Amino acid sequence: MKRWALCVALLSCRGETAPRFVHDADFRLAALRASVTNETAYGRLRLARYEEWNALPEDDGGLAIPTTLDNASLLALGKQAFQRYVSQPPFTCATCHSYRGVVGAPNLELDVGAMLMEKYPHAPASARAIAYSWGPGRLDVTTQAGTEPARIPDLRPVRFLRYLQYSGAVKQNDINSLALRIETLVITSSNFQKRPPRALALGLAMYVWSLADALPMTPPPPAFVRACGDCHEGSGLSGGLIDADEVGTDPTLARSADRGTGSYRVPSLRGVGSRGPLMHDGSIHGFDALLDSHGPTLSEGERTVIRDYLSRL
Repeated sequence: MKRWALCVALLSCRGETAPRFVHDADFRLAALRASVTNETAYGRLRLARYEEWNALPEDDGGLAIPTTLDNASLLALGKQAFQRYVSQPPFTCATCHSYRGVVGAPNLELDVGAMLMEKYPHAPASARAIAYSWGPGRLDVTTQAGTEPARIPDLRPVRFLRYLQYSGAVKQNDINSLALRIETLVITSSNFQKRPPRALALGLAMYVWSLADALPMTPPPPAFVRACGDCHEGSGLSGGLIDADEVGTDPTLARSADRGTGSYRVPSLRGVGSRGPLMHDGSIHGFDALLDSHGPTLSEGERTVIRDYLSRL
């Protein structure tokens, strides 16, 4: 059984007609406490406002919530919601996370900053300058000022990640962690006016996890295992957290006042062959540039093997 299906099946217990995530507030709170901590402002906010957000009105976005919440119906709901559910007009999940027909891939051409300025034409000049500086394929979902843009993430390998958000502010223990993260994203992007039905949040999480099924699962060559396997390990080619200084890229997100952990998560390399610009800020273009910064001790033969392997993922 695939990992996402197994984990969702485990959410139901004692013959209940719906997963515990949907109807058990104590279960959700325990899952939240296991995925975020008081060590970040983001974690403190989510924990402090859980009860308040729990009472927000539900908005199903016009989608029909199935009466029977089995795996198949939840997955179908999540697939619909990915394309149609609007958390902040005009954005759906697919607006940012679909590219040239590949669902879940980051939209490299989407200029969110420019779209926002069209929506708010009378924004102050300083805000307009910041928004336009993001450029295509990047946006800031962290700060009100918009000064911490990051590349739009690739959702296809999310189920392989140990941490959500580039700085690793959210630990992904299971699918409940992702469902809670989706719920919070809707709440914050709607300016704290609504939350999605719990079944919809869980269905979206299930659908996002299912996207990994379409990714190549080619085993890594020995050269990759030797040079990269300490960080990118297991079938998902992912890992834990690495100190920002060791990563060597712009440390702004890692040290953010809102979500900073001092580290960056190790991303899954599944799907990296069609991901576009790499790293949290999109600062590395192409595998040669990646290996220049993260594989300086490689021989030319090893570089060729690893580069070819990454291009097939």
